[in-house]
Amino acid sequence: MLRTMAARVAARRSLLLPRWMGTGSKQQVTVEFVEDGESKFCTALEGTTLLEVAWDNDIELEGACDMTLCCSTCHVYIQEDYFDKLGMSEMEEEEEDMLELAGGLKDNSRLGCQVLLTSAMEGMRVEVPDMVTNNF
Repeated sequence: MLRTMAARVAARRSLLLPRWMGTGSKQQVTVEFVEDGESKFCTALEGTTLLEVAWDNDIELEGACDMTLCCSTCHVYIQEDYFDKLGMSEMEEEEEDMLELAGGLKDNSRLGCQVLLTSAMEGMRVEVPDMVTNNF
């Protein structure tokens, strides 16, 4: 099921990028995912969502709603240094509403489908929670 969703997202990936990311050359950004206590370093282009990076690298993030902001199955914890430095606590109301349904909510929680990679995230650690709530 994850592969099917990943294929659909990859096909429309260019539609998801903000206009300012659609021009010029994009940098590769490497982030560290921690799942079940194991680290995996993943590299993707700027403008890729954390959920897409997870799908492309066999990280178990479900994304049941196919990035339509209707579930919390791509809930992740962002390394607090980056969370604060990049102002990641500023999020849309819809994301906040979905996060309220996530199990194990922390101050540094975000939905992976809503976080677009930027060069400032180079080396950022992203933790996959042990518990996922599927409210889709």
